[in-house]
Amino acid sequence: MNFERTKNSTRTLLFGLLNRLITIILPFVTRTMIIYKLGTEYAGISSLFTSILSVLSISELGIGTAIIFCLYEPVAQDAKEEIRALLALLRKLYWIIGSIILILGIMILPFLKCFINADYPADTNIYFLFMIYLLNASISYLTSSYKSVLFNVYQRGDIVHNINSVSEIFKYIMQIVLLLAFGDYYSYVLMLLLSTMLVNILTGIISRKKYPDLYPAGKVSEKTKKIIQKKVVYLAAHSVTSKLVNSADNIIISSFIGLSVLGIYGNYNYISTSLIGLILIVYGSVRAAVGNSIYTKSQEENLRMFNALWSIGIWVSTWCSITMFCLYQPFMKLWVGNNNTLSIFTVLFIVLFFHSNSCNQFFTSTYISVSGLWNKTIGRQVIVALTNLILDVLLAKHFGVSGIVFASFITTILISYPFDIFITYKYILKEKASIGFKKAGINYILLFTLGGVCYTVCCFIHGNDILILSLRLFVCIIIPNSIYFILCRKSDEFQYLLEHLRMVVRR
Repeated sequence: MNFERTKNSTRTLLFGLLNRLITIILPFVTRTMIIYKLGTEYAGISSLFTSILSVLSISELGIGTAIIFCLYEPVAQDAKEEIRALLALLRKLYWIIGSIILILGIMILPFLKCFINADYPADTNIYFLFMIYLLNASISYLTSSYKSVLFNVYQRGDIVHNINSVSEIFKYIMQIVLLLAFGDYYSYVLMLLLSTMLVNILTGIISRKKYPDLYPAGKVSEKTKKIIQKKVVYLAAHSVTSKLVNSADNIIISSFIGLSVLGIYGNYNYISTSLIGLILIVYGSVRAAVGNSIYTKSQEENLRMFNALWSIGIWVSTWCSITMFCLYQPFMKLWVGNNNTLSIFTVLFIVLFFHSNSCNQFFTSTYISVSGLWNKTIGRQVIVALTNLILDVLLAKHFGVSGIVFASFITTILISYPFDIFITYKYILKEKASIGFKKAGINYILLFTLGGVCYTVCCFIHGNDILILSLRLFVCIIIPNSIYFILCRKSDEFQYLLEHLRMVVRR
């Protein structure tokens, strides 16, 4: 089957960015209301429960990702019987996964207080709240979420984003109304469950209308089963270790330091994860196109696409990192006050981790994922998870949040990022990895140089918080982007991007 890759990628990107803006602005409003009406501890409770359930969801074991990988080829060949069989298998496995998450969550209820190193709000029933979060985490697997894979493999990610946008708008508007009217955290949390149910209902309805001939039926071949089983073995380890890496920080902060500090760190983390989310929308919008291109285009064409995509990814990540470092503190003082800020050293590590993670995500979520090379990266993932966990525990006692964020940064920059560059260049691009290492090294020189210049200029800006924030933003927009444009405007990667941009505009 032929796809309009540029059109589909652009459509997915635009609606993805719109959805991400919705999920940045509206949660910002609700988080602000929680902090001022209920207290920082409540924001910490939300972060803690989300992290615990993220660990429980390791039971998914990467099954969805493995089946999506197996769907790329039959979708490209329009083999509908094979697609139906894979959908049937995915639905069955998701039912099992949802049930396991529910059972595991109920089993840890008696030990919930062990994850909180301080008193939680006296009027809060943490067990009831956790049950709502638990139902929210398991219900997707028990309903129609498996059908969303069709939108992804057919390069219609825009439909997924639109469904999520409708659900998110409903959820956050209701949460805002309930907080204003009653200041009740329980009704706020219940909206999570209702919005998830809405997403699954809309996914089921639209998928039946869009793809009426694609429904769960039949059985996959033994050959496909073996491929899935082989992929799942590696993806299971990836799932376990990645969940530990992503969730360990919040759980350890709550266990060793307390909910209040977790709430303060959560404010900073909210900004960085929101930006990572925007960047992942961009990567996600081209993922299906990359997967299709790997099967249908020449090595030379794939290499040109890769260089262009990585270049724009580096540019965006570097600019975001510099802007975050210059704006974090004045923004936090304006948003939540001086008493709810972290040290500048902690901010530096947060920004460095953001940059290394966003650059690394380009390889992980775009090329390694669609190429199914999880067997090549499993060793790296295990080492990263164990190293990060050990460093978290050791550094949390002596350095608090700074030590925990430093652990995440150091494991990413020394292990994850270079290893994924090596895997991508060797097994996908068939090129020398030294080319990638050189490019990454030059990027870090530019990051520290431009970041140092911008921060120095920003330190001379004085006035009220709003004026400082506005002028610093202006500096961060002009200086790094101007220099990047001057350095890259004549490169082959930049010309490739301009060529595709002109195609989008014409269409």
